[in-house]
Amino acid sequence: MRAPTLVGLAIVLIAAAALAAILLIDRAGGVGGTAAVATAIADAAAEGVTVEPALTTNMRTAPDRLAELVAIIPGGRAAQVTGQSADGAWLLVVYPIGSRLEGWVPAANVIPRTGDPATVPVIDVASSSDASPASTTGTPVAAGGAEPDLQVTNAFVAPNGTLTIRFANVGRGAFDAATSLRVTSAAGAVIGVVDIERTLLRPGRSATVNTQIAIERTGEYVLEADWLDEVTESNEFNNTLRTLLVSVTP
Repeated sequence: MRAPTLVGLAIVLIAAAALAAILLIDRAGGVGGTAAVATAIADAAAEGVTVEPALTTNMRTAPDRLAELVAIIPGGRAAQVTGQSADGAWLLVVYPIGSRLEGWVPAANVIPRTGDPATVPVIDVASSSDASPASTTGTPVAAGGAEPDLQVTNAFVAPNGTLTIRFANVGRGAFDAATSLRVTSAAGAVIGVVDIERTLLRPGRSATVNTQIAIERTGEYVLEADWLDEVTESNEFNNTLRTLLVSVTP
């Protein structure tokens, strides 16, 4: 009778060991899953309230469509919300997230991504409604007969592989119109065209545009502002920048 008793005891011990191993594995997995969830929640909290434009939208220095342009946010790109106007019609955002670039965007032009934009603080700022009158014809507003002059002053490839440009109004008149930018290779092949919505640039001011045009090869490129010649400028022959762009693609 001893032999069967010993065998039974051994079976019980093996089963107990297996059960303990299963419990340890399950507990370890549970801790890992909880940690991953906690990390995701912490990341979302650090990012705060964010929105993204349904379409490309302008980021301005004040909550007014005539305020000066700070940057252009492409559709689908996230911006962090740090404030809102008293009527909730404008949101103060940081774009790109983590940068020091801040400006106002119309709340109607964006959709929530994380958090609720209605919960951010109200920022009391003066409207720039006393800015130069808007043009109803889509042509630049020029004071005293002076005309604007658009130039692409800088260009580089962002870490995500897309082209970012900076264009400036170096003329003596204000620019208040829509325009476009064409990017070609040195050989003349069209890489992309970007339509820039109506923008106010006073003399001497500039704006940054993330074009979302992918630069896949390192080489020389030609960037031409107002390539359709839709804007009357004081100088029609300085809209082109020829530059070397370095691709981030190996």
